[in-house]
Amino acid sequence: MSGNLMHTLAPRKSFLHQGIRGDNKPAADGSGHHCRKTFSGFTLVELMITLVIAAILVAIAVPIYQHVQERARRTEAINALEALAAREEGYYTRYNTYTTSLTGLGYSSAATVTTSGGDYGILVLSANATAYKLQATPISKRQTNDACGVFQLDSKGQQTVIPNGTGISANSCWH
Repeated sequence: MSGNLMHTLAPRKSFLHQGIRGDNKPAADGSGHHCRKTFSGFTLVELMITLVIAAILVAIAVPIYQHVQERARRTEAINALEALAAREEGYYTRYNTYTTSLTGLGYSSAATVTTSGGDYGILVLSANATAYKLQATPISKRQTNDACGVFQLDSKGQQTVIPNGTGISANSCWH
């Protein structure tokens, strides 16, 4: 019993003196030395390199994502113009004239209709017995700097653009 008491009172060895598994067995190489625990992880340099790579990827991806979003908002404006054109044609079929009244075309607003994202205002610029001209104007802050600017569609199907910048063709904006 005194042996058990001595074992209980003996000081414990630190983890540096124990084997990798904490079993206090000598190293397998026969040297009789105890193994140290090894710690694994990342160095500061490795973490910094990872952060730099992530920052470069973000710097590339964000402008691409913003361009895709801008094109999606343009597409929404074009779809709204085409839907309004279809309503104008339906109105012409019934009344043998086109109208500037959005309420006459089935919209609740009398002046301007906005796209579902609220980025473009859609309106009838002009209409008479033989022709109409529709316009989509950027109204949101995120779309007002778009190089394509204002989209127009007339009763003959002619698609035009009033660009914010130079060198922009109607074809590149409409497609």
